[in-house]
Amino acid sequence: LLTCAVPVCMQFILQTNVLESMSVPLLDRNGWVSKESVSSLPVLDNYDGILIGCGMGRHADVVAYVDKVMKCTKPIVIDADGLVGLKPLLMVYKNRKDVILTPHLKEFADLMDVPVSEIEKHRMFYIDQFTKEYPNWTLVLKSETTIIANGKYRYINTSGNNGLAVGGSGDVLAGIINALLAQGMSTRDAAVCGVQIHAFAGDMAVSKLSIRAMLPTDIIETLPSLFKEFEG
Repeated sequence: LLTCAVPVCMQFILQTNVLESMSVPLLDRNGWVSKESVSSLPVLDNYDGILIGCGMGRHADVVAYVDKVMKCTKPIVIDADGLVGLKPLLMVYKNRKDVILTPHLKEFADLMDVPVSEIEKHRMFYIDQFTKEYPNWTLVLKSETTIIANGKYRYINTSGNNGLAVGGSGDVLAGIINALLAQGMSTRDAAVCGVQIHAFAGDMAVSKLSIRAMLPTDIIETLPSLFKEFEG
């Protein structure tokens, strides 16, 4: 069961395009969520997995929403603009468990306050630094080789292709991970399996469409065939 909390100005768009989702309207300011609506969020502990950040916008009000989500007890995936909202709260919630972050290299560089060129040159060094500081969190660092890490382990995924760099593909990955959390997987297993499923789906989509023409929706549409293979 999916519930999406979105600015009221786009609730109708959501309801007509994502028929499976229930929706919660949030007050908006110039099309973006407003912090005045934080209190309108439903009781978050009633949900099995929570994803925040995709398309929220990079503005100060996002911090209030990330703060609200981090206060609940359920597993959380923080992606995209949610990572910007998380940055001023990093030390406040460093001991919180069941958090998955899904940054690309630039977003991770912003969290670490270093140039992205430094992350590119010394990726494992900065992953080690981050996971020592936040050992209970799971980091999914997205690039041509995605690395999943926390204070205890490192997994390196080499599947996938350049078509997965298309805008919106990371949102699909975050959704897959959150869906696995909602089905009861641990944060580690949801992150590792989510990355692998996303990569396999991308490879399946490319085999039918091409790297240049693939869209995020194409990745989603391959998932039923992919899961049928797994279930077999």
